[in-house]
Amino acid sequence: MTNLVEVPVTNLVAKPAAIATIDATGSIINTFMPGVGSIFALALGGLYHGYRQVRNRKVNEALVQGVERARAILTTTPQGQVADAQFVKWLMAHQKEAGVFSTVSTLVEQLSDNPAAKLTAQELADRLKQAKPQAQAA
Repeated sequence: MTNLVEVPVTNLVAKPAAIATIDATGSIINTFMPGVGSIFALALGGLYHGYRQVRNRKVNEALVQGVERARAILTTTPQGQVADAQFVKWLMAHQKEAGVFSTVSTLVEQLSDNPAAKLTAQELADRLKQAKPQAQAA
């Protein structure tokens, strides 16, 4: 039996209150200067989206590098190397189950500072590309 662990969302998602505030600000400005409020709300929404994108990239980068650092520590001993292999196998299985395997390998390739991790991520991405046509043909 697999124990499922509830994982908190690490991405900064749009907060309904922030979106409502942006919309309300645009409506108030539109009351006094028609059309300007809509443009202002659009600009504020764009800035908010940009902030979320930068923040999400930093969160993803910290997670990827944290896993890579943990793996580097594990590989310093023979017992750790065995644990690292089991850890990688577990990560891959659960990423496949969650349907995020290709996304994670892309993140590792983009955000990891470990050359070996980048090579592994590229290899995984290549294998995924090769597996897709075979799965579609079946």
